[in-house]
Amino acid sequence: MIEALFPVSPAERELFAMTPEMALRLLPPAPPYDHVMPDTYSVFAYKDERVSKLVWNVKYKKMRHAVMVGGYAVWELASRVCEENVSRGTSASADAAARSRPQRPPKVPSNSFSSSTLLIPIPITARRRKERGYNQCELLLDEIERLAKRDKQVGHFLFEKNLLLRTQHKSRQTLKGRAERLESAKGIFGVDENVVREYEAKLPDFKHIPVILIDDVITTGTTITEARETLVKAGFTRVSVISLAH
Repeated sequence: MIEALFPVSPAERELFAMTPEMALRLLPPAPPYDHVMPDTYSVFAYKDERVSKLVWNVKYKKMRHAVMVGGYAVWELASRVCEENVSRGTSASADAAARSRPQRPPKVPSNSFSSSTLLIPIPITARRRKERGYNQCELLLDEIERLAKRDKQVGHFLFEKNLLLRTQHKSRQTLKGRAERLESAKGIFGVDENVVREYEAKLPDFKHIPVILIDDVITTGTTITEARETLVKAGFTRVSVISLAH
C-alpha cells in the first residue's frame, strides 16, 4: 500500500539492499577538489542516482537505513582525516583522504590522537526545523557519535550541535544561480559565545583544536565556505569540511 502511494525507484531498491560497508565500497567516490576548496572532502559523487537518493532519504524522509549508510560513510572519512591531522600536524591537509576512497582504517589505539577533534553539523534555521522537524546533518552526526562509541573512539571527538548557529532564513540555495548563492549566503551564520565560554572553561585551547563541519551535500560550496569563515573569524584556527556527497 505504501509503495503504491510512494513508489520506490530501482536506484532506491539497490541502495536499500546495501549494508553501510557495501555502500562505501560500491557507490562512486566524489572527485577530490581540495585544490579548489582547501580542507574540504566529500565521500560520494552526487550525480550517481543512488547517491542522490541516499541524500534525499536522509534529508527529506529521515530514513533510518539511509542515515546509517550516510553516517558510516562520513565517519570513515572523518576518521582518516583525523589520523592524517595527527601524523602531519596540519589542519586537515589530508591528501591521502582526499585522493583515495575512504576505506575502513584499522582500529586506532586509544592514545593515537594527540587532541580531540570537534565535529559540528551545518545548522538550519528555526523555521526550517519547524517545517522539517529535524536537521539532516544532526542525524548524520548522531550516527557518527554512535559509531565512535561502538569503536571506543568517542574520547577523541567532541560532538557539538549548538556552537554554530544559522541566524538568517533564506530561500533554498538549490533554486539559485551561483552568483545569487554567493550573495545570499553572506552573514547567515553566527557563533554562540556562551557555548565557547563553556568549553574554554574546561579546554583553554578550545579554539585551536581541529574542527570538522559535517554537511549532507556540497554544490557550489557557498554555504560551507560561509560557515567556515564564520568560525575562523570567531578565532577557530583549524577548520575543515566533510560532506556525504558532492
